[in-house]
Amino acid sequence: MAKEHELFFKILVSLDKEDVLRSIILIGGWCPLVYKEYFGNPMEISIQRTADLDFLVPNPPRIDKDVDVSLIFNELGFDRKVSLLDGYEKYVHPDLEVEFLTPERGRGKSKPYSIDKLHISAQGLR
Repeated sequence: MAKEHELFFKILVSLDKEDVLRSIILIGGWCPLVYKEYFGNPMEISIQRTADLDFLVPNPPRIDKDVDVSLIFNELGFDRKVSLLDGYEKYVHPDLEVEFLTPERGRGKSKPYSIDKLHISAQGLR
């Protein structure tokens, strides 16, 4: 558990250093860990979390800076995995997986959404 927490904070620090956290939102099972830290460790907030870390990219993306996020994850020891069936990508590390999601609009599409300024693709979700 300590290794996952350390890796989680390294990810946040690396993304913040490149101003990426201004453009994306941490969602999912790792949010309670941040809430717990921010609110002084109250017992009401569970520390359960999922094995994957999810970031939401707004649709349309509001990204000012061009940053190659895949290089950041590569430096942290992640491998980029792309599904051959649908083209969705995620970043895999022995301790954690990272996915980028984006709200789907209209009819949606069966392919990932390209987030050019971050050099990633995000899975559309309703």
